[in-house]
Amino acid sequence: MVPPNRDVSRRVSRPTRRRFIRAAGVSTTLGPIGSLQADGFTLTAYEGDGDQPSTATNAPVDIVYDPYEGVDWDTVGHHKCEFHNHVRGSMTEPADVVDLYHDLGYTVYAVAEHGTDPMAWPWTDFSSIGGSFEDRNPEALDVVSFPACEFTVDEHVDSLFSTLTHADVDTGSIGDRWDQSHEIIDRTDHYVPEEGGGLAVLAHPVLYYYYGASEAWERYQPDFETRTREQGMLGLEVFNRGSILDQDLRLWDHLLTAFAPERMIWGFGVDDPREYALGSDVDVNWTTILLDESEFDPTDQSESRRATARAMTAGRTLLNRRQRWDPDRNDPATAPQVHAIDVDAEAGTITIDATDHDGIGWVSNGGIVSTGETVELTDDHVPYIRAHLTNERGADTCTQPFGLGSG
Repeated sequence: MVPPNRDVSRRVSRPTRRRFIRAAGVSTTLGPIGSLQADGFTLTAYEGDGDQPSTATNAPVDIVYDPYEGVDWDTVGHHKCEFHNHVRGSMTEPADVVDLYHDLGYTVYAVAEHGTDPMAWPWTDFSSIGGSFEDRNPEALDVVSFPACEFTVDEHVDSLFSTLTHADVDTGSIGDRWDQSHEIIDRTDHYVPEEGGGLAVLAHPVLYYYYGASEAWERYQPDFETRTREQGMLGLEVFNRGSILDQDLRLWDHLLTAFAPERMIWGFGVDDPREYALGSDVDVNWTTILLDESEFDPTDQSESRRATARAMTAGRTLLNRRQRWDPDRNDPATAPQVHAIDVDAEAGTITIDATDHDGIGWVSNGGIVSTGETVELTDDHVPYIRAHLTNERGADTCTQPFGLGSG
């Protein structure tokens, strides 16, 4: 598959644009994936050559897919979600991980071990894994729990809403991450809930393409061509840990440029912590799940899991990250808060109401095409556009992409 023939160098010239590019670490052009560059904790995901004038026309643009369609922003709940973590370091058993994320304000999450380990599920039966492990009751904690693990037979894949582990599959027949994704999705007998389980997310892709691959998106073509979102292949981890994976932000844009709007691909934020000391890898990246009051009910875990899986499949989420912080010197940076998104299809605009940010950039075809609360859609933005919010303390919030087509 070859990406559509699009001129990705056309950009909007605005006074605030260069400042936003420096803050967000994103691009003015969609170049090949090259060396990872770091400046302290801020990584440069793209390289660009400065502001360029736009050559956009006023041709009509159709909003083919709005991931936030139907969201009542006045009542919807913003739920911090984590699904890639491990029992390690100071966390000596699953209950420690549950308690830590509960104390940090997470309300929808999993304890996700590697697929080689026993499934840390259900929380009420941790003691069956290890005789001295303590159980936890998600209802009593007022949170929604779900099963998850990280398949590691080949390149890693997150398995969500499924109790499948390596012990349940013929690992000898798994040749690559693609086979792992098929197992996760196809093994309906392990779905939790029975309807809507078995979701797959590519884990930290940069670890597998970083060395020498210039067209990394091509490696993931089969993953997204053969399985749709509705069939369980959701997307990829874009934010993982605090400082090493900005290349996956760029990979996400490569994939969207190639596949949108017919095949939308969602990004996710996860901790994947190597250690759990505050100020290290914990509570650095997360995914915000948008759930109505009727969808989040810890007294009905099964239905709440089903609603969470539906929201993640539809893209009713935000992804967040912030820099590591020193708990002895300061508080963690607050990620930009999105309070509402207004899509006016008739006017051809998308407007974001947000706080705790110092800039909003609109990203399309891998580059910044506009800045500010409102973007006026043009054919220059086809096939997708997404918002990237930053603040001066080094925190980011991204929307999922909106699928666009030429009218």
